[in-house]
Amino acid sequence: MNPKAFSLVYVFQVVAMLAIGGIGTLSGPLIGAAILTIGTELLAPVQEGFTFLGCTVPPIFGFVNVFMALLLIVIMIFKPRGLMNGREIGSFICFSKKEGNSNGNSNIKG
Repeated sequence: MNPKAFSLVYVFQVVAMLAIGGIGTLSGPLIGAAILTIGTELLAPVQEGFTFLGCTVPPIFGFVNVFMALLLIVIMIFKPRGLMNGREIGSFICFSKKEGNSNGNSNIKG
């Protein structure tokens, strides 16, 4: 390990992942990490410059960092506890139980 492993950019990314997903659960930081990683990968061509329909877009240095900062600001304004809001992913999945009578047969006809 060297001091560059803990640069300000990496520290900001980790804090953004925690804040976007939400602290206090295992799911929150994982969701935050997934959103930032996918967003960074999708916006990398914009930062490096690209050609679209014959038009060349010049590189925009720091575009990914600006995206992360704006996303963090919007999340902190509208969802201050993060996207997961202290809940785990499993709480979003509804597990339905089949109704049955005491002998184990279901009440569903047909």
